[in-house]
Amino acid sequence: KEVIEYNAEKNITISDKVISIDGNDINNPEVLLRSHGFNPEEFVLISARNSKWEQGAKSGNKTLYSSKISVRPRKAQDITFEDIDKYFESKHDYNGIRITEGNYAEDELSTNDFLEICIQDLHIGLLSYGKETGEDYDVNIARKRLETAVSDVYARCRGRKFKRIVLALLGDILHVDNQQNTTTKGTRQDVDTRVSKMFDEALNLIIDLIKTLSEIAPVDVINVVGNHDNTLNYMLCKAVEMAYRNDDNITFYNNPNPRKWKKYGNVLIGWAHGDMKTQNVTEWIQSEAYQDWGTTKYRECHMGHLHSTNTVQKIEEGKSGMIVRYLPTLCASSAWEHHKAYSKEPKTVVSFVW
Repeated sequence: KEVIEYNAEKNITISDKVISIDGNDINNPEVLLRSHGFNPEEFVLISARNSKWEQGAKSGNKTLYSSKISVRPRKAQDITFEDIDKYFESKHDYNGIRITEGNYAEDELSTNDFLEICIQDLHIGLLSYGKETGEDYDVNIARKRLETAVSDVYARCRGRKFKRIVLALLGDILHVDNQQNTTTKGTRQDVDTRVSKMFDEALNLIIDLIKTLSEIAPVDVINVVGNHDNTLNYMLCKAVEMAYRNDDNITFYNNPNPRKWKKYGNVLIGWAHGDMKTQNVTEWIQSEAYQDWGTTKYRECHMGHLHSTNTVQKIEEGKSGMIVRYLPTLCASSAWEHHKAYSKEPKTVVSFVW
């Protein structure tokens, strides 16, 4: 007989049944889960006990196992970056989007200017009620605000020649990190839609944004994860990377490192979400990017997280020789932020011409 037990307090299911399984797979968690009728993408094996016995049959003895396993539903933290990479590597049937020919400089060496656009704390999926917080915010408003801001940047740059555009996605592009509508660490949030729709809307928005920028110059996409969307943010940028994987004019920097840096001529720029300890914001780039540090003249670190503008100008103090900028956001205040009177400055996208 088969016995299924469920412990609601521990959220654990116990399955006890006889299974037919290859002896080589008896220690394979995925095979055991499937043998008991559980999807390995949805459940995690906690424990297993298997007793071997043989059953006589016309074709000879058949090896069976009396198997008892304990499982629980997967949580967001059960998913690793390796799992995500493996998932996207298996998707070979996506043809991407049509790439329009960019209006690039005829002579690639005719300019060394490059444009940096920083997008942080967009919080797609956040629900803000105007009568409570002073302004409405949802998925559609998030898209409209970003489109308006980038269109303004696009218009200001019309006629200029850039060797490259750096699009820095500095975390918390998505408001929550799982179906439970919580941040990565489990803080529940006010949301206006389902996680799947939130992800789809963000995916379409970032693909469209890169397509628009690629009509001006080749694009470097820098991605760092935030404290709200540590897992889904990485997945989001990985999906966008797959859409442009056949376009040599788009380069992605999307490894799991929560901090990124890159040297462009005499310029060294570091990017992070901004939720690190204050005493570390000027020190990490010196130790992690020490070779590029020693061969550049202008050094800055750009971060978000605070939803407001703040500049730490260490050059004047003669301590580190770099400027740290906390950049503002386009998103409205959440109910919690409004109650605490945070983030009251104008909603802004900041870009830099280097």
